[in-house]
Amino acid sequence: MSGIHKWKQGFSLVEVMITMVILSFIIYGTMSMVNRNQRLAAVIHEELSLFHEIRASMTSIENDISMIFVMKPRFDFQNRQEIFDAVFIGTPKKFSAVTMNYQKRVATQRDTNIREIEYYVLKDKTANEGEPAFSLMKKKSSFLDEELFGPGIEYAVLTDLKSFSFRYYFEKDRTWLTEWDSRRGNTKNIAPRAVEVTFEIYQRDPDDPDKKPKVLFFQTKFLADSVIERSRLFELSKNVQQLQQLAGSKQGATSSGSSSSGQSSGGVSP
Repeated sequence: MSGIHKWKQGFSLVEVMITMVILSFIIYGTMSMVNRNQRLAAVIHEELSLFHEIRASMTSIENDISMIFVMKPRFDFQNRQEIFDAVFIGTPKKFSAVTMNYQKRVATQRDTNIREIEYYVLKDKTANEGEPAFSLMKKKSSFLDEELFGPGIEYAVLTDLKSFSFRYYFEKDRTWLTEWDSRRGNTKNIAPRAVEVTFEIYQRDPDDPDKKPKVLFFQTKFLADSVIERSRLFELSKNVQQLQQLAGSKQGATSSGSSSSGQSSGGVSP
């Protein structure tokens, strides 16, 4: 046999260490990429959640404003005063209105598609002094009861606000007003043609809640259309019983008139 020996040669210690260093860099890079992607996904998720919250709140305001209406007051002769059933009252931080933006869900339920609604800004008690925070609240109450804008269901539609304000468009003078009251003054029996919403909202870092947040600015306007038509429609629907009684009395008068006319024509016929 030839004296050929087969040697099994393994890796040297230096080669093993170099391999481990290379693998360490690969693992570190992979983990860094995964962590970066996770942070990016968290930031995107927070941004999407924030913009979804903003969009949902603005849609709610838009739907309510597009269906607001006011009514001329009734006069209480006994107490000699005007009684307002549907009004619009607005300030920079709050507006109260009557809207038809509701649907009757159950046919047998004693309910209506008209509600008193209010939007107002509420300060967050847990906010820092140097970083004010507010919430935009909504309240909806029962249909046109004796107490205008009384107790109702309240909930937050937009949170973590730095600032928030309303303005109201007076179409006659083509000006934006910070105050509106459909019960008196130049705006009596009138609803604003449009409502402007201006607000700043915090955009916080999900990885570092204590970090100073960014502040996003938004401004938009919502049109309050077809106010007069809805007011007339509501005025008619409110007095359905009176209209029915009036129609019944007219029908009775027509019937009696027809019978009288028949008798009269019978008298003059040859």
